[in-house]
Amino acid sequence: MLENRRDLSLNRVTTYFNKQLRTILPRLFPGKFPDTAHLIGSRITPNQEVIDAANGQTAQKQDLKRIATTEFQGRTSVTVIRPHGALDSLRYQALIDQARNVYERGGRYIVLDMADVPAIGMSGLFALYSVAVLLCGEEPPDPAAGWQAYHAMVHGLKGGMGRHLKLLNPPPRVDLALERVGFKSFLEVHPSLEAAIASF
Repeated sequence: MLENRRDLSLNRVTTYFNKQLRTILPRLFPGKFPDTAHLIGSRITPNQEVIDAANGQTAQKQDLKRIATTEFQGRTSVTVIRPHGALDSLRYQALIDQARNVYERGGRYIVLDMADVPAIGMSGLFALYSVAVLLCGEEPPDPAAGWQAYHAMVHGLKGGMGRHLKLLNPPPRVDLALERVGFKSFLEVHPSLEAAIASF
């Protein structure tokens, strides 16, 4: 029964992503696909995310500084990461980089506090997947690989991938987006920090 549910969830993820393919891939791989506007959870115009490469690098550095991390000791050591702002094509890499920093310092369990994330795009979903993969001791797909990275994510979703990553308190429309694409079947969502830490 559990496997059937996972299969259905994976089908939901695949169906949704394929349906949105031509609108969400430009957000995941800027410059590799025609630009269109799409961000799950909010409405934006293409110009809101059109920046040159230099400005993009600056934004990544600024966003990395805005991602707070805190260590907690439960049954095991847990790192809480708190990003601020929409998880979109400008910010997703900063989250992956922060998670990589935690992993390289020996952290193996992360709670992602999403209370200050008002919206999530395809690139944000890719970031969640990448963090989960990192914490399993594997290398996430390189977004520069374009289609290959997309297919790696869609086909790499599986039960147990969220053993080391838990989500905390996403806003209602972000929670709805996670539910709609089936991510909540692979990543646990908790309403309180205590519950999230105790789940490891």
